Amino acid sequence: MKKSMVIILLVAMAAGFVFGGEAVAPEQNSDGYYLIETWQNLYWIGQDAARLSLAYQQMADIDLAEADPPVSEWNSGLGWQPFGIFTGHYDGNGHVIKNLYINSTAGYPALIFRLAGRLYNLGVVDADITAGTYA
Repeated sequence: MKKSMVIILLVAMAAGFVFGGEAVAPEQNSDGYYLIETWQNLYWIGQDAARLSLAYQQMADIDLAEADPPVSEWNSGLGWQPFGIFTGHYDGNGHVIKNLYINSTAGYPALIFRLAGRLYNLGVVDADITAGTYA
């Protein structure tokens, strides 16, 4: 029993490091836009496929270096996992996403896997991306 409890505890503790940080739902304004203000809000978008068709406005620069655990430890060291097929609306409001980290030589390393909606007025700076064939 004691051994089983230790294993369960270790798996639960490791889950945050394997999958990423804590997703926090953003506030929604009267126009229906979700207001992205933190890395937790940004991470929240990709945690449910239904959220990829919603409308967002980024309200501040987002620095992924502030993530806890560090993005470089997410997904067993692969870093940021791209959103799926984004069909929503994302207005960056002239802000940036800083310190995006992706270490994937397989697949399609990106912030968003495929853009089928609108993404504009957004910058990505100081990104550290290691990519393979599909970069």
